[in-house]
Amino acid sequence: MHILETFPRDELFQVSDDYLLHASLGILHLQDRQRVALFVREDDYERFISCLIFIPRDRYTMALRLEMQKILTDAFAGDVSAHHAEFGDQPLVRLHLIIRTTPGKVPNFDAGELEERLVAAARSWSDRLSDALVERFGEEKGLSLVHRYADAFDAGYREHYGGGQALRDIEKIETLLADGGIAMTLYRPPEAPENRIRFKIFHPDRPIPLSDALPLFEHMGFRVMDEIPHDVGLRQDQDQNRMVMIHDFGLESK
Repeated sequence: MHILETFPRDELFQVSDDYLLHASLGILHLQDRQRVALFVREDDYERFISCLIFIPRDRYTMALRLEMQKILTDAFAGDVSAHHAEFGDQPLVRLHLIIRTTPGKVPNFDAGELEERLVAAARSWSDRLSDALVERFGEEKGLSLVHRYADAFDAGYREHYGGGQALRDIEKIETLLADGGIAMTLYRPPEAPENRIRFKIFHPDRPIPLSDALPLFEHMGFRVMDEIPHDVGLRQDQDQNRMVMIHDFGLESK
């Protein structure tokens, strides 16, 4: 009764009995296992598609909503005409999207495959890093690194870099901690022009003074365009912590 009473009112008067039964039972099962779920209803005249998406409250953000909207608008070759997020008292957020479509031009789609893509989009940065570490190093060592690095990177790092880049940086940090000294990485982002590169320096325990680093780059024939610092707080054994500083320099050839 609660599901029916809180069902989107416009939807309730438009859906078929079979769809309402299917959606209501699906929503009921979500109470026992909170996860991302998608319920799709096509307009009989192909003017729009209605999407009910359920998302764990701790995963819901505006960025995630926009990403999910793009997945669905691309799949249906349409655009969002309305959206509404219902929070309520439940552990799941209900996002209702109305996607305007062109009659006769709605692509074929698989609702199950679309749901899987939404699930993947809702996975946290730490979840994706954990998967990458276990795949790269195996379960035993991978889980040990997950314990050390799952919460190590600051918010700025997570915003700028994906799990693949973090995996490469973790390998550098592990080498640094084993061998001592510092570690370095030279790379060019895919969208960067040919005369621009980025140079990462990994330094244990404390930052490198910029007054020490800038003259070295200038001597090498580069101008320093920007510097993005990130501190990586490692969880060591016996709950001891260790910090590694990453300086990411943007360089331009003179």
